[in-house]
Amino acid sequence: MPSRERIPNEIWLEIFRSLPRQNLTCIHSIHRQFAAISRQLLFAHFTFHPFEEEDVECMRDGFEAFWHD
Repeated sequence: MPSRERIPNEIWLEIFRSLPRQNLTCIHSIHRQFAAISRQLLFAHFTFHPFEEEDVECMRDGFEAFWHD
């Protein structure tokens, strides 16, 4: 698309803000420009869920069983 016809990223960002997250993941894979714009929205909120102590113990038991066999 010639540069004079190109839609600014700011406009795309406002359009993408109104879309559900599922649509953003699809848009992310369409075009490099869309990936860069949608990434801002896809990763705007990140929740980290660390392992609970019992999960770590379970993993440790599994690794020990693996290495001792």
